[in-house]
Amino acid sequence: MWTVHTMEYAIFFLLLTMGGLAYIFYEMGPKPDPVSTRILEYKKLDSHIERRLYSALVNNGYKVRAQVRCGRYRIDLVIGDVAIECDGKKYHSSPERKARDRRKSAYLRKNGYRKVLRFTGSEIVTKMPDVIKRIEHAL
Repeated sequence: MWTVHTMEYAIFFLLLTMGGLAYIFYEMGPKPDPVSTRILEYKKLDSHIERRLYSALVNNGYKVRAQVRCGRYRIDLVIGDVAIECDGKKYHSSPERKARDRRKSAYLRKNGYRKVLRFTGSEIVTKMPDVIKRIEHAL
């Protein structure tokens, strides 16, 4: 006759075995190709400065996500809990756009992003090593 403890042990080992099998099947399953993942992320980018910074970060070994949604906003680039915005002069120089960018940065910080970094197009084009250093420092 089965006792309560025997049944508990049987259920425990059954669940343990099922978990182990699930892990083995997961590990044996197909893995996403890092190159195709990078291509999909690259295709999401909206501007040449975003593509330029994305490429530089990926070439430096970072796992970068592009055009990440956060509420009503989209973040240009994300590494971990750091949001990176590429601000082109054409779309980010008016007082209204600057105020919107400040609201967006505050919203992102309130919603889990530890840092929000903003870089102008000219910084990305002419001072890429400094941009990378600032991002590394933030990480």
